[in-house]
Amino acid sequence: MNDEYKRKELELKAKVFEQENKIEEAISCYEQLNNNNTNTENYIHLAHLYGEIKNFNKYIENYQRVLEINNNHPKKLDILYNLGIGHFELQNYNKSIEYFEQVLKLNNKHIDAYYDLGIIYGMLSNENKAMECFKKVMELNPLDDRIFLLKEYLNN
Repeated sequence: MNDEYKRKELELKAKVFEQENKIEEAISCYEQLNNNNTNTENYIHLAHLYGEIKNFNKYIENYQRVLEINNNHPKKLDILYNLGIGHFELQNYNKSIEYFEQVLKLNNKHIDAYYDLGIIYGMLSNENKAMECFKKVMELNPLDDRIFLLKEYLNN
């Protein structure tokens, strides 16, 4: 069997395990695939799977690897957002803020980044910045499902 055949077989196994929700088995396949590999899609799959099992250190590591391989990746905005989420989950709030701000530099209408920044600023007792972010969410999408929470927050 040649290496290309083995790689394709591993990719197929990883995808089947992923579809069957056999997370650990899928992770094992993607880890094998990623040895000395620059296929960013495999790292994205692996990051997602680590997020599923709440291993946010590995989640972050794999998303960062994607940007190391290709800092202009077509999914860069999503990757930066996910890095913000990963750091939020690890309670690295300042790092999370950095990533969400990078997202907003690339897309100043990214509602979820504003919302999550508002949550973090609220947690850090920076009420002014939290309110700025929540007002931006309401401005960008007055029909957002979270709007009733924001209105309650802003009225307190």
